[in-house]
Amino acid sequence: WVSDPAVVWAAGKVVSSDADQLKILLQGSDDDADDLEQELVVPRKFPTEKARRQEGKKLLRRDPDFHGPGTLRFDDLTEVPELHEAAVLEALDGRFANGLIYTLTGPVLLAVNPFRTLHGLYSPERLKSFCSDEHPLRPHIFSLANQAFQGILRHGESQTVLVSGESGSGKTETTKFVMQFLALAGADAVTSEIGRPLSRVERQVLRSNPVLEAFGNAKTLRNDNSSRFGKYIELQFGREDASWSKRLVGARIRTYLLEKVRVVDQLSGERSFHIFYQVLGAQAQADCAGGSCPMSPQGSGSCSGSPVSDTVEDAHHRNVAILQEDLQPFEGLTAASFKYLRSTCPVTLQRGNDSEDFEETLASMRTVGFTGGEVRDVLRALAAVLYLGNIEFSPPKGNSEGSQLAMTSNNDSLGSVGELSSRDAATALCDFLGINLNVLEGALCFRTMQAPGERVIRMGNTLQQASDSRDALARHLYHALFNHIVEKTNESIGFKDDATFCGVLDIFGFEFFETNSFEQLCINFTNELLQQFFNLFIFENETALYRSEGISWDAQEFPDNGVIVELLQGTPNGIFPMLDEECFVIGGSASSWQTKLVRTHDKHPNFGIVRTNKDNFIVKHFAGQVTYTATGFLDKNRDRLSGDIVRCLSDSTWPFMQDLFGAEEQSRLSPRSSPRTPRTSSGIVPGASPVHSPPRRSMTASLTSVINTEPQMSPLASTGRFGPTFSLDMTALSTSASSKVRRAQRATVSVEFRQQLQALMSQIKTTTPHFVRCIKPNKLNVPFADPAADVPVPLFDRPSVSEQLAYQGVLEAVRVARAGYPVRYLHSDFLADFRALVKNPELSVTLRDARRQFLESADEDLEMPSFDCAPAVKLLLTSEEVSSLVGSEGIGARWTFGKHRVFLKQEPFAALKAQQSALRNSAVLTLQACQRALQARRTAMRRRAAVVRLQACVRGIKARRFVERLKKEAAVEVILSVLHTFAARKQLFQARRATIKIQAQVRRRSCQKTYKKSLMAVRRLQAFFRETKRRRRLLRLPQLVLLIQKWWRGFADRRKARQRKLAKLRLNRALRILLKARAKRQERLRWREETLQAYQKWYRHGPGVQGIFPTRDSQFQEYLALEKEEECMKGKVDRLQDQVQQLRDKVRRVKEGGILFHLGLA
Repeated sequence: WVSDPAVVWAAGKVVSSDADQLKILLQGSDDDADDLEQELVVPRKFPTEKARRQEGKKLLRRDPDFHGPGTLRFDDLTEVPELHEAAVLEALDGRFANGLIYTLTGPVLLAVNPFRTLHGLYSPERLKSFCSDEHPLRPHIFSLANQAFQGILRHGESQTVLVSGESGSGKTETTKFVMQFLALAGADAVTSEIGRPLSRVERQVLRSNPVLEAFGNAKTLRNDNSSRFGKYIELQFGREDASWSKRLVGARIRTYLLEKVRVVDQLSGERSFHIFYQVLGAQAQADCAGGSCPMSPQGSGSCSGSPVSDTVEDAHHRNVAILQEDLQPFEGLTAASFKYLRSTCPVTLQRGNDSEDFEETLASMRTVGFTGGEVRDVLRALAAVLYLGNIEFSPPKGNSEGSQLAMTSNNDSLGSVGELSSRDAATALCDFLGINLNVLEGALCFRTMQAPGERVIRMGNTLQQASDSRDALARHLYHALFNHIVEKTNESIGFKDDATFCGVLDIFGFEFFETNSFEQLCINFTNELLQQFFNLFIFENETALYRSEGISWDAQEFPDNGVIVELLQGTPNGIFPMLDEECFVIGGSASSWQTKLVRTHDKHPNFGIVRTNKDNFIVKHFAGQVTYTATGFLDKNRDRLSGDIVRCLSDSTWPFMQDLFGAEEQSRLSPRSSPRTPRTSSGIVPGASPVHSPPRRSMTASLTSVINTEPQMSPLASTGRFGPTFSLDMTALSTSASSKVRRAQRATVSVEFRQQLQALMSQIKTTTPHFVRCIKPNKLNVPFADPAADVPVPLFDRPSVSEQLAYQGVLEAVRVARAGYPVRYLHSDFLADFRALVKNPELSVTLRDARRQFLESADEDLEMPSFDCAPAVKLLLTSEEVSSLVGSEGIGARWTFGKHRVFLKQEPFAALKAQQSALRNSAVLTLQACQRALQARRTAMRRRAAVVRLQACVRGIKARRFVERLKKEAAVEVILSVLHTFAARKQLFQARRATIKIQAQVRRRSCQKTYKKSLMAVRRLQAFFRETKRRRRLLRLPQLVLLIQKWWRGFADRRKARQRKLAKLRLNRALRILLKARAKRQERLRWREETLQAYQKWYRHGPGVQGIFPTRDSQFQEYLALEKEEECMKGKVDRLQDQVQQLRDKVRRVKEGGILFHLGLA
């Protein structure tokens, strides 16, 4: 195997070797027939160590049979004689290409996510086949779960299944399959023909997964259903009803590292937790329906592949409906209405429906014990979290460094439908939380600080600090809600302290990104502890293996990562203790902490620095070195939440909120306070860190809650808008200022985190562990490289898988398992591979007979051959040829002999392989010489036979050609006679045709003459007739012209007379109208003159004269009417005058145009 950047390890063959270099022929892949073999020259020596690291190729020995389909022979890779990184990668690639996603590596089960459904892999029949204690561990998740179940059932020992892997590798689904198997196997639902019905506990355990996924999973760039928290589920088993078999009787869920910063901030292309979109999707469906929102979950049954049928209680829960008032806070709103979800609107899930998922979540909550009122409280708390994000702040008048709630929003789009203003959001939030708006504003916009001398100072927050407090409250509230759901689930299922249990740990794997911060250090520290435990477990397995083989070995050869663990948590100079100390140093900063780290650990083998960036440092983990950025470590480690906010929420009138935050306020004031265990599933009460720019993946906010009662920067005056109304309990604050309280409050995230890990590891160490490493085959989350191909090939990204094998500790496990004697052979395999090295004829015959007897016994009993090869293998090892290569057995020997296996170190194994290769090369040369001689003899015989056949063919060809010539001469004579006859007949036929043509020409000429005479006579007659007809027509033409003129003139005169008569009538009519109009005008003028005279008389003689003139109003109205009538008459006169003029013009044109005018030509 040759290291290659494209495929990690490329298959090759050494074609030549000398002291300076190796020539290797790289072989093309089986999948691509176009790949050509390439020759690679690998130098053996380099001028410097740096050049060797940069230019050198890593080489590993390759078994030619362990390639492609040959990888399917080994279900357990520890059975491979020579196991290393290249062999593990090749085995996974070959098995995955053939649909085998599970592979064993000793006690570790490797599960490669296929990103598709493999039919029958998790069927009830397959599950039933694993429900037995007769079979050893096989490569399947059900087999591993059965090993854990049998350990509980047969030995009464608690078990733990540890599932790890990166996002999208299938950890959640693997955990589901483990829980499904344990629940169904314990219920005897698949092992018997009838099967007992599932108990309440078993149903609740199976239904708890959708609830945890809804509130703790989210869509990320790597996975549509990524778990954003770690969990440890303890499934308890016991006997019920005096039954001999055990089944689930209780369970307890513990959660770790909830990524609650996702509530307020998400990366582009990611979403917040599923539950927000499920609630909004259900409300949108209810709005479309226009009424209640019936939630009858269809398809929310048991896990995939479960044969369990719905019970009456399940059916009852599935038909429970949520009234519209429960979703009232979300009515008419979408994800775009909330600031925390607005950026995620374009992001959708590839599969699934939010409203249907909410139905399943609701049914699961009902199953695990949530009542209608408790579901309503959960939805109300979710609405409070979302409404918090829409609250905005503005500076008060005269105080630019202060803050207050903004009663209006600066967002121009708030007028659109479905938007929430800051004022509406704040009012609704106070209604949800059961608190006063002024009290909430005081808690967000001000902070209380304890000054020396037990004096309380109240300072204002800046706009940024107020926004950070708001986001911290949202994160803390959601995490408290998440813990409440987990606690309620645990209370409903029940847990017995003295019962045997099987724990299932689903937690993040090793992480490294371009920018690594406090969260990655915590996660990698967790993996270091798990790897240390894993190494110890492998060490114990190796010890058991050597003990069963009767071999003594040196335990000091096994690697240990205890140095790295001590570097991280060692007191007082560990990275975490120094970080805790820096958090409480006055003026402590990330840069000073990083400087102290460099000064303390500069010479540590697992610690390094970055010369180009003073804010970074390097930790060399078991999976590789990781560069961390010290910026932000202190803020994330403090993880504080304002005590004013805690007091505000603890005084809520909502009992649900009092239950969440009331006990936290009591623990804050208690001198011996500690995080309240019952409230938090992880054993602590989480806080919130108001980080301005959240990192890519922040898990720290889910670890602890530290009340912020220490001095902060930028102090402001305590007077403000809420000075008179926001009062404080001075006695309580004085009590909280005691030294004991300050010591209790010095707890940090890392302290609580390490306490959690110690408790978790202590719990795991009391159990028998089972390890599952989930692997993501490609970064695209697709099943095939080309789905449209006729035979689609699964997409397996070798570089990505190689990285996962490294940081999940699989390669480290291989190194640990092979630290003593890395090469192991079964006696039969060792005899088959190396018996050819013996040159002694008698010994060779003995070894050959032993091999034949073993094969015969293996044919009779495939599982346990009866023949023992150990004596023959001892003879082989003590033979002169083999012992000269491997040495003798004893203390410090390079090999040892076990009961069933031969253990070798790398040096004797390489010597054996080299001698075997040389012997095979010599045998190959002999075989090649014999084969070539045989081929030469066969070629000569074939050539002689070919010459004889060729001669016979030539003679036959000559004879056939002679006979053919004779036949052709006879045929020529026949053809000549036929041709002579044909020529004579042709001449006769030509003469006859010529005679016929001559006769036809003579007859044609006679007919032509007769025809021409007749044609001339006809033409003369036609000319005469036509001339006669033309003369007659010319004689009648004048008479016809006169007749036409007479008729036309009469017609024109009659029409002209009619037009003149019509014009005269129109003219008379117009004259009459004009005369009438003139008469009326004369009459009106006369009346007007009389009226004017009457007015004059009236004005001269005064108003006393009666009867001279009527009243002014009536006369005025009459005058106006007359004026209007006059205008109308004027219009009519004008129109009539126009008509008269038109008639006159027409008459004139008729006179001038004559007949041309009537014809329309004038």
